[in-house]
Amino acid sequence: MSKKGKVVQLASSSYQCSKVRVSVPASCTTFSSLGTVGCALNIRDTFTVEERTTFTDSVTIKGEGYSTDPKDSSNLLIQVIKATRNVLGEAQTGLNIICENRIPQACGLGSSASTITAGVTAALALSPSYSPKRDLICDLAAQMEGSIGNVAASVYGGVATGWYFDRGTQIPNSVVTTQTSSQKTQNKPFETYADGWHTAVSPISSQISAILLIPTNHLNDRARLPKGTQFTPNQTQQIAAQSTTLFQILTQPSIFTMVDLFAITGEQVHLTNRDELLPDSWQLMTHLRSLGYPAFITGAGPAIIMFYSDSDSETKSEEKILTTLRQSIAREWLGTGRWYIKSISFDRQGIEIIG
Repeated sequence: MSKKGKVVQLASSSYQCSKVRVSVPASCTTFSSLGTVGCALNIRDTFTVEERTTFTDSVTIKGEGYSTDPKDSSNLLIQVIKATRNVLGEAQTGLNIICENRIPQACGLGSSASTITAGVTAALALSPSYSPKRDLICDLAAQMEGSIGNVAASVYGGVATGWYFDRGTQIPNSVVTTQTSSQKTQNKPFETYADGWHTAVSPISSQISAILLIPTNHLNDRARLPKGTQFTPNQTQQIAAQSTTLFQILTQPSIFTMVDLFAITGEQVHLTNRDELLPDSWQLMTHLRSLGYPAFITGAGPAIIMFYSDSDSETKSEEKILTTLRQSIAREWLGTGRWYIKSISFDRQGIEIIG
């Protein structure tokens, strides 16, 4: 269902405070550059944001990004908060922020989208005039991120897909400008359908579980990737159709099979030249898929997500799957210290204000 226009509050309608603490989950996507489907993962960054009486900014970073993230006004979280305040037409103040980062960065796990989501949420929570409604958070954050999957998963939790609607380009001018009164009544859905981002969100089925594999040198791997990927209209349509199917599989696995999940995660359109740019990730993903596991490079990579079904009678328990995986990749990947592996649960809460 579309979430556009539905009021979903995080807490009280008005905070009017000078300090807020926000927790936001990681996310994975299979179709990275379009970012059409995102799954929230139970790894969280926590940000404490406090207004200062001066116009200077202070940044403390703990965990991921400690040695690489900016500790001044160029920090992404501060940039997002200030950009949101500009959109809202509100005055700027200095900020004191503490970043407790657990989401691995530059891995394809949506760390940037999570930070953007947290920054928008903090700005709204600190606002004297606005409140942190999830729909507003998602719309503003998606505009800044430029895609919807990771952002929507971070905002709502579960699995999320989305689309952008622009009345000016998606409704023929004749429909908009030359209607009679009766025609306008008949076309009321077009008149009331809001411009902007729309999302469909659902909990991921409890029958679906995941395993995460991350290379230890992921920062170096990510640095080799191009900034963006261009798609043809046919490729865009193909990814959109596959996104819809994946959303249905993850939310209603009882009407699909693991073969369907295996097939849909084999999409390679967005992975142009990944075999050359991310050879380790490509080889490991290919190896896992040769064993029958629905594994894929998440987002832009280089991390790999592998789905499996708890309801499949032929599927082993999580512990046995991890053991089997470790054995099958121990010598070439784990044994050399190039990768680490862990089971990962899906997040159902999305963005949270925790204090």
